Amino acid sequence: MTSIYLAKSNRANPDVVSAVRTLLKGFDVDIVEYKGGGYSHKPLLGCEMLIVVPELSDDLDNDDDEYLDVGKGLFEQIEAFQSNKLNDCDLLIVNYYHEGTQQLGLGIFDEFDVAGEDDYVNYATLCFKYEGEVGTLAQVLENRLGFASESNSTKGSTKRSRYRLLITSSK
Repeated sequence: MTSIYLAKSNRANPDVVSAVRTLLKGFDVDIVEYKGGGYSHKPLLGCEMLIVVPELSDDLDNDDDEYLDVGKGLFEQIEAFQSNKLNDCDLLIVNYYHEGTQQLGLGIFDEFDVAGEDDYVNYATLCFKYEGEVGTLAQVLENRLGFASESNSTKGSTKRSRYRLLITSSK
């Protein structure tokens, strides 16, 4: 069974987190999350896939932002997952969400840089490539996992909303 680590900001939109969980529950996967207490990267590094749900802007006018700030915790999880030589797997970063259809779209992650070492809330900035859309999260999961859930339709509107989703592959 594939293990997927769901990393989420404490300030993430609960509707987006819920939509990701609901989508993942439609697949035969083990969902691993930080539940509190002392933190260790060990559960994260044991997973084949990382899905990150950061805090997203509520500003509808920022529909095409190239950058997204993340806190120190998410930054360190992304960095640990990418640098772990054992994980030649997928890193998915939630960057948009269509409220009406609850579809999570995809884009392509480029790079990230530390923005403010003393600001743990806006610690790093994720930069995204403009290379067009590559599908929905449901479509990517179906492609990666090799099986689809009947409850997760890949049909419907792909109209963009104030939330976006980004994908990258760790090498």
